[in-house]
Amino acid sequence: MAAVSGVRGGAGVWGWLAGVFLALAVVLVVQWLVGWAEVGRAWLQIPPSALAAAMLLMTVSYLLRAARLARLAGVAGVVATAWQWVRISVLHTCAVNVLPMRAGEGALPWMLKRHGDLSLPRGLGLVVALRLQDLVVMAALGLVVVVTLWAGLMAGALAALPVLLLGRWVVRTWPGWLLRWLDRGPVWVARLAWPLRLLAARPPGVYWLGVAAWTVKWLAMALIIHAATAVAPVRAAIAIAAAEVAAVLPVQGIAGAGTFEAAVTGALTLTGLDAAQALQLAVILHLFILGMSLLLAALVAPLGKRRG
Repeated sequence: MAAVSGVRGGAGVWGWLAGVFLALAVVLVVQWLVGWAEVGRAWLQIPPSALAAAMLLMTVSYLLRAARLARLAGVAGVVATAWQWVRISVLHTCAVNVLPMRAGEGALPWMLKRHGDLSLPRGLGLVVALRLQDLVVMAALGLVVVVTLWAGLMAGALAALPVLLLGRWVVRTWPGWLLRWLDRGPVWVARLAWPLRLLAARPPGVYWLGVAAWTVKWLAMALIIHAATAVAPVRAAIAIAAAEVAAVLPVQGIAGAGTFEAAVTGALTLTGLDAAQALQLAVILHLFILGMSLLLAALVAPLGKRRG
């Protein structure tokens, strides 16, 4: 047991060291290829109205995430005030955005145990349920974006409802199918299937709240990209897609530094965009996402703490 604990502890240390290395590498590479002064000038060129609109959209996205979390956690019997759900959701997202190697996901089970007495294993299962739904939502929205870029705005608009309804059907049906199969297995397999039981309960509005949250977030990111660099819509969509892929990678630097910039820059250079310009766009987009996360976390952290 001690040996296993030592291995896990060593893996955690190496993970943090890798995160620090990636973050430092980003700082050096940006200075070498672009220059942080140039990044700062690009930031100052963003119109205040565009920045304010993007910040408002991102804030709405956080509120929608909190509403979705409240609905899904309600199935598990967790009760909290609306403000507490906002605080929990914002702090969880900030932890995910700041800590390396997806370590921030552990913040949600801990807060749910503190606020709602939900066991840590079940809290972790709730995180898994959220991420499973996110995969379906992002796939559906991504397909709509691809259709829009390929066939035009009208085609994308016509495809949106059928594609999103298909995603809803998937979320509502496949957990039940999998559960019927898993329940035939050993007891421990059935226990691991608890995230599927949360989704199979079909809490009202959870899927559409996820769709709304991701849509508003992507609109905020697209607005920042356009305001900062005025790149073509196709390239903006590619940058957003690469950013989301980087966000789910298990290997990340502190605050996602390194993997985020590498994914966005690599994807954009494949479209023919200059590497320096692609890296500058990646840094600006990352700073916006991280800055909003830290700002909102700083606003909600001192308020709404549990008493007693």
